Amino acid sequence: MMMLPSQKRVGLLISTLLLSTLSLVSSSYFDDKVDKNKNEEAINAYLTKGNNALGSGNLHSAGRSYEACLRMDPDQRYCLINYASVLVDLNAEESDESMKQQRTKKAQDMLTRVLALHPKDGDAAFNLALLLQDSSNSEEVTREAARLYQVAVQAADTDGEERWDALANMAAAKQEIGEFMGEYGAIRAYERVIVMLEEMVQDK
Repeated sequence: MMMLPSQKRVGLLISTLLLSTLSLVSSSYFDDKVDKNKNEEAINAYLTKGNNALGSGNLHSAGRSYEACLRMDPDQRYCLINYASVLVDLNAEESDESMKQQRTKKAQDMLTRVLALHPKDGDAAFNLALLLQDSSNSEEVTREAARLYQVAVQAADTDGEERWDALANMAAAKQEIGEFMGEYGAIRAYERVIVMLEEMVQDK
């Protein structure tokens, strides 16, 4: 069927509009991808800078880098965990009790956030358990700490690692709340700790 001139013009206009729309969508997609890659590079740069500062003992510099990282991505897992560690370390040289409490609360909130996003994160679980036990000796807190230590131990078991510190703390917490039996009970945990320590001594 032969197209009339007016039909050709309409067809050409539609084709032009489609091409223009596709071009805009494609441009937007690649722009978003470039922006995302740039953000990830900046986030990783802040994380690395913070880690280097933390490794050299420059806590304030490390904290500033982790803060910058978290401004770009409030859920960045390792910035949250490491910044929490910085806050705890800063408390060691702090005399103001109010400031200590603020930092401790902030660190706890950060680690809780990590575990909400990554429930099996062993480092976040272990560090949060330590903070909880430092803040209270209540049975409720001890029970929660025991659960968190178990998360850390299970994460280490999954990764094929040996975390005698998490095992020892879990064993003590489980003993305190009367949980002795089972794979992650106090008795088995103490047995595993003894074996690990014996192996460490033999390797020296």
